This record gives sequence, C-alpha cells and structure tokens, in this order.
Amino acid sequence: MKKIAYEILSLALAVSFFAFAGVGASQAQALAQAVGPCLDNRSVSAAVASGQILPLAQISRRAGLNPAEILNTRVCQINGQAYYFVDTLGAYGATKNLILRATDAAPYIGG
Repeated sequence: MKKIAYEILSLALAVSFFAFAGVGASQAQALAQAVGPCLDNRSVSAAVASGQILPLAQISRRAGLNPAEILNTRVCQINGQAYYFVDTLGAYGATKNLILRATDAAPYIGG
C-alpha cells in the first residue's frame, strides 16, 4: 500500500512539474519512475552540513534565481542523485518549476 501511494505521489509530482512546461506525457512518466524518495528537512540539513549537497542559497545563485521568487523547494533523489525541486513565481504571476542537481545546480534534462 505504501509503495502504491509513493508511486502515485511520484507520478503526480512529475505531472505537476511538467504540465505547463510542454513536456510530453512519456517524459513525465519516465521522470515519475526515476524520482526516488524525498528527504525531510532534517536530512537536507544533514546533507548540507556534511557537504553532500549545496545549500539552497548557493543553488539559487548558481541558477540565477531570485530567492524572493522561490515558493517551495524539495530535495528528492533521481536515479540515485539528489535534486532540488524548486517552484518559483515569475513575472505577472507565472509559475516556473525547476529541477536542479543539488551538487552543482545543473538542470535535470531527463534520462
């Protein structure tokens, strides 16, 4: 039951990230299958403190994001690597969803 709920959550997460970005359903489904567990706040803090991932401030700077426009963040595993899932609010209220590798802020391209 827990695995089914996790798969549904993963699929919903992927669809929500790419519904407005023009990514095809097959790419969203592939991402949903690749997304692993998400870290809780304590685990994120421990990973930052140990140097495994960069803090959100550095990720934001490297990606050229305005911290005031960040609405929500999560750190989840994709194919064994940590990624920041960042929801931002842009000009005129448009939202933008980004997936950035937690070690260097490189965007997730897929595959």
